[in-house]
Amino acid sequence: HPNWAAFSELTCKAGFRSGWSLPIKTTHGGTLGAIAVYRNTPGLPTAEEVRAIEEVMDLAGVAISKMRSERALREREEIFSGVVEQAADSIAIFELDGGRFVEFNRAAHEGLGYSREEFASLSVSDIRVEYPESHIAGIVENLEERGSLSFAAQHRHQDGSLRDAHVSLRRL
Repeated sequence: HPNWAAFSELTCKAGFRSGWSLPIKTTHGGTLGAIAVYRNTPGLPTAEEVRAIEEVMDLAGVAISKMRSERALREREEIFSGVVEQAADSIAIFELDGGRFVEFNRAAHEGLGYSREEFASLSVSDIRVEYPESHIAGIVENLEERGSLSFAAQHRHQDGSLRDAHVSLRRL
């Protein structure tokens, strides 16, 4: 094939007498790469060889697509994390059961006087001003029904002082 003319001398020196390649395609028809097969005897691939290479191509296409998707996801996560970390507002993700903080930004822990490690060991009940359990249960029930809530609250600073806060909750 004319596309391989430039490589003819090199492949002959390596002992290859024939070769062929097939494209690795995405599920949408785009080309991800190619699989090249060389052998030391002249000739075309058999139908069995073509079927085997097509199976490998399908697997390679899935693997390359997965790798690209995972890379794109990591890049998006890095962007999101950077935006959240730089936000001036406190942002925290916590479990509804037990209120343990799962993720939070710098403003969340520094605003209440805690190091990142200290804040990571806390739960919502450690920073909120005492509410009757019925009040907390009502907030959770309301959140379950509506999907999001906003309300005024007070949070306890590490030094024991109280800080006014506007709380915006959204169920994830």
